[in-house]
Amino acid sequence: MPSPRALLTLVLLVSACPERPKGDTETGTEPSTGPTPGTDSESSGATVGATTSGSTGTKPVPPTTTDDTATTVAPSTTTGEGTTDDSATTVDPSDTATSTTGFKIDLPAAQWPAGLVGCNLDAPAGTMVAGITELGPFTANRAYFGWWGFDDQEKPTILFASPAADPAVEVEKKDGSTSAIYFGDIVTDPLLFGGWVGDWAANLSVRANGMVTFPRPQASIDIVELAGNWDAVDPADPPRLVGSVKGPITGPFDAVFCDKLVENIFPE
Repeated sequence: MPSPRALLTLVLLVSACPERPKGDTETGTEPSTGPTPGTDSESSGATVGATTSGSTGTKPVPPTTTDDTATTVAPSTTTGEGTTDDSATTVDPSDTATSTTGFKIDLPAAQWPAGLVGCNLDAPAGTMVAGITELGPFTANRAYFGWWGFDDQEKPTILFASPAADPAVEVEKKDGSTSAIYFGDIVTDPLLFGGWVGDWAANLSVRANGMVTFPRPQASIDIVELAGNWDAVDPADPPRLVGSVKGPITGPFDAVFCDKLVENIFPE
C-alpha cells in the first residue's frame, strides 16, 4: 500500500499537467504543421502574406511591401479636370522647322570699306613711274585705285595714267583710248583679313590705242601705307594707296580711291 507521501506527489503531478481541451487555440505559440518550405502543397504560387494552410494557429504574417525604386513613373501631363498641363513639356523654338516671325535673306554686301564712294580725278603728286614696253616707252604721273571683290575677297586694282590720258574716260573704259595706261590687279590677301600692305605680285598690262601688252617679267607692287580717311567719305582726305611698282615699269606712286574702279562679283 502506497504511503501518503507518494499519493500526494502523484496528485500534484496530475494537477500541474492538465489535458489541453480539444478546439483551444494558443495565439503565436504553436508552430505551423503545414507543408515544409520547399515542398509542393495543394495550391502552388501561394500569395506572400497569406495564412499558411494547415496551421493550427492564427500567426500574423507581415504585409507585402513595394520597392518604389524599381520603377520610375513619368508624371502625368493631365490635371484632375482633364486638361493638359503645359508645364510638363518644354518646347525649344529653335527646333521648329518653320517660323512665322519672318525670314532672313543675306543680301549682297555693299562695297567695303562701307560707304566709300567718289572718284577724285585730281590725283595727288608723288606718282612717277616709267619703263620700256613692246608698245614703246611708258610714263605715268597719276594713279588711281579701286578693288574687285568676290564674296569677302576684296583685292586692289590700280591704274597708272600717262600725262596725255583723260582719267575721266580711262577709269570708265580702261582701254587706253585717250592715251596709254598701265592697269591690272594686285594679288594681295583680302583687305578684311589684314591684307594689302606688303609686297605682292601684280597682273598689269599696258593698254594703248586698242592694243594690249603684258610687260615681262611680271610686275610686283609694294604697298607701304593705307593713307587718308578709310572710315567715312571725306573729299578733302580720300583713301589712298602709297607704295612703289617694280619690274619693267618702275617707280613710286600715291594712288587715290576711285569708285569707278570698284567691281563686286556676287556668286549665284
